[in-house]
Amino acid sequence: MTGSTEKLQRELQAAQRALAEAQARCERHDAEHQAATKELEDNRSALLFMLEDLEAARRKVEQAHREWMAALDVVEDPIFLHDREFRILRCNNAYRQCAGVSFKQIIGRPYYEVFPRGSAPLHSCLQAMENEETTEAEEEEMAVGDAVYRLRAFSIRDEQGAYLHSVHILEDITQRRCVESLLRESEQNYRTLADSSPALIWASGTDRLCNYFNRSWLEFTGRTLEQEMGNGWESGVHPDDLRHYLEAYVSAFDRRAPFSMEYRLRRHDGAYRWLRDDGCPRYNSDGNFTGYIGYLMDVTERKQAEQALRESEKLYRYLFENMMNGFAYCQMIFEQGQPQDFIYLSVNTAFETLTGLKNVVGKKISEVIPGIRQSDPELLEIYGRISLSGGPERFELYVKALQQWFWVSAYSPERGFFVAVFDVITERKKAEQALIESRQRTQHYLDVAGVMLVSLDTQGRVQMINRKGCEMLGYPETEILGKDWFDNYLPEPVVAEVRKAFNRIMGGDIAPIEYFENDILTAGGNVLAVAWHNASLFDEAGKISGVLSSGEDITARKAAEAATAHASRALATLSEVNRSLVRADSEDELLQSICRTIIKQRGYRLACVGYKQQDEDKSIKIMAHAGEGDGCTKVMQFTWAETEHGMGPSGRAIRSGKTQLSQNIANDPDCLPWQAAARQHGYAANLALPLLNDDSTVFGVLNVYAEEVNAFAAHEIELLEEMAGDLAFGVRTLHTRQERNLAMEQSRRHLEQLHDSLEDTVRAMAGLVEMRDPYTAGHQARVADLAMAIARQIGLPDELVHAVHLAGTVHDLGKIKVPAEILSKPGRITDIEFSLIKIHAQAGYDILKGINFPWPIAQMVLQHHERLDGSGYPQGLKGEQIILEARIISVADVVEAISAHRPYRPGLGAEAAMEEIIRGRGKHYDPQVVDACLALFREQHYSFKPVSPS
Repeated sequence: MTGSTEKLQRELQAAQRALAEAQARCERHDAEHQAATKELEDNRSALLFMLEDLEAARRKVEQAHREWMAALDVVEDPIFLHDREFRILRCNNAYRQCAGVSFKQIIGRPYYEVFPRGSAPLHSCLQAMENEETTEAEEEEMAVGDAVYRLRAFSIRDEQGAYLHSVHILEDITQRRCVESLLRESEQNYRTLADSSPALIWASGTDRLCNYFNRSWLEFTGRTLEQEMGNGWESGVHPDDLRHYLEAYVSAFDRRAPFSMEYRLRRHDGAYRWLRDDGCPRYNSDGNFTGYIGYLMDVTERKQAEQALRESEKLYRYLFENMMNGFAYCQMIFEQGQPQDFIYLSVNTAFETLTGLKNVVGKKISEVIPGIRQSDPELLEIYGRISLSGGPERFELYVKALQQWFWVSAYSPERGFFVAVFDVITERKKAEQALIESRQRTQHYLDVAGVMLVSLDTQGRVQMINRKGCEMLGYPETEILGKDWFDNYLPEPVVAEVRKAFNRIMGGDIAPIEYFENDILTAGGNVLAVAWHNASLFDEAGKISGVLSSGEDITARKAAEAATAHASRALATLSEVNRSLVRADSEDELLQSICRTIIKQRGYRLACVGYKQQDEDKSIKIMAHAGEGDGCTKVMQFTWAETEHGMGPSGRAIRSGKTQLSQNIANDPDCLPWQAAARQHGYAANLALPLLNDDSTVFGVLNVYAEEVNAFAAHEIELLEEMAGDLAFGVRTLHTRQERNLAMEQSRRHLEQLHDSLEDTVRAMAGLVEMRDPYTAGHQARVADLAMAIARQIGLPDELVHAVHLAGTVHDLGKIKVPAEILSKPGRITDIEFSLIKIHAQAGYDILKGINFPWPIAQMVLQHHERLDGSGYPQGLKGEQIILEARIISVADVVEAISAHRPYRPGLGAEAAMEEIIRGRGKHYDPQVVDACLALFREQHYSFKPVSPS
């Protein structure tokens, strides 16, 4: 029993000892577990602390970046940054728009290859880079296309003064708008912070030596655990950072205090990375110090971002203080939802310079400018709207309180706040108003002009037209401006010719077409003839930018010239026909001679004489013909029967005994049977003149064909009818040879009639001038009468006296070619207008030279403005080179002109005229003629007879 008890006691004691040991082991395990748990909890807290720190730094960097970008985005001037090799690092959107290419095509290229283009960097740029004493170079102006920029270059240097990069600002000063383009970053200025990498963990014992490194540490350094243990890790710390780190570590270790510091650690690739090391002491379950544990986070991106932020803030502040535009950051004040005031939070130097307002930061606008809410309520309304909506707005505003015009670009960075970038544009506004007033005055001057003024751009589009031009075209100005001139206002036949002339002007070859004539088309479908004076327009670069033309309506003048030409042609034909009548010995010779004479005159293409036949077909027998395509008379089947072939002008003339006219054969239905033949031979118009017997019965027809439409004018037809009557008379005369004496007497009387008719025709032609110049009506008749009296006084034969009178009657015939506006102008005429008037002597000669007068009428007209000393025109003849008859008309012309009234002055009287010819006696005027004129007025009391109105 005793032995058993002892045995049990021994087993119990052994069990108790085992239980105590087990309990001790559990307590130790529990203490170690609690220590490990505490250690892990401390590690977790340190890691969360580092992550929060990193996130706060990232938000700070992003906020600074947004503020920097927001400031640049309100600047509208082109801005770019470049490195030492002039390669563009970043630029704003305004710069990209000026360059005309994408950001991708800009970044990395030398700026002088992008914008502004050049062969080398700008002088101001080189100066800013090379001058270490200042960061700002001299301003430089440069023309780029149509714009002018003021360039400023700034060099950005680090704290040691080393060059980093340059900033260029190109301020557009063309219109002084100085609108700052929003700065936009062309590439990321600073790299986005990388996501945090896994922590690098280390641990040390009580001996300060490291005894543990985790996998992230080893992967980062690229070294083994054995290499890093103890003090081996120190070889990876940057030499500049090691001493500082060890001092901080030892100090904290001795004090058993947590520590946090940053240093550079070499990575496995040899690069140093900035890491943040957060260390804290660790204890076991007994509370005994066991060493340190640390957590390292890679903060290289944050360090770089902080450096970039410092540089960005430095750049932003520099731009902010040196930008030419005013800048204001303000907070809006609302009451019951309505804008009542705002507070200035920040302004730049330019703000004070432009507005004249000082020390405004922290003050309300109502305090800075008392009464602003009453004088300029729209200012608060606009800024209130922007601060609530957040949308950017650009506007021009007149601030009454400051008496200034401002251009403003405003936006809201956050609700209730706004930023305003502005410039003073008061001078520009004044200039714009002056320009508007100048344009209004110019338009008034253009509108009172009596001619069309029109300006075309290089594409032929109408840029400007005055009131007279609108009246001539028949359209309002709004329907003309911007329209193509050639497609809308020219008849189709002249478009190609006028466009060719326009292209020559655009090519710089304007001299041959400074004066140009062409037709224009009106709104009513009418065609006007216009004489143009053209001048090239040039832009600031000296390049042709268009043409300015003044156009005068010469439709009436052209019609008068055409009428004169037709009359002259008919008169010359009549003269030749009369000579044929006198010389002809037989009927065939007479008819053929008449036809040849007619076609010699310009515009008459065919002449033929047909006799009426009494056969069954009532045919018309062609007796004589001459001209182009006269063979067609054999196939035209003329007849005077009332059939299709008898409905033409010839048949109608024989049946009616009256002149028949077809001004356009191609469109005349009565001429249908002959249209093909007429077109083939170039016949466009036809005049059929009946040949009458003494009893007014018709025995034949005279046909005259012209090569242009509307060739026969009314006055010309009258003369040709007279010629047909003369031809019929000649034929009848030849038919009655047995009554020769009577026929000769009749012929003599008829020749007198022809002579009278010729003079009547000359007087009628002279009347054309009088009709165009009512202010000098009767001038030619009075000159003719005085010239005739002087000729008699000198003692010239009656025949020459008559010739002088006839020449005096038409001495100003050439004025038919001078614009009526010049002839009747009430004021002083210009040199150009006088040069136009001087052509009338030559023009009159050109009209009369084709008429075979028995006297040198045409020469008298040509020379009546010549002077003895050669100072006259148009040939500058001297002395005896001027025929006597012209010298007589010259004196008579001067005396009448001085005596009579003119549009630009009242008549000076006969005595003033006598004094003039006395002063010019022997120099300008023939002494014999002057003496004869003086005798008429002073001895015989000659006076001008009043001329009856026609």
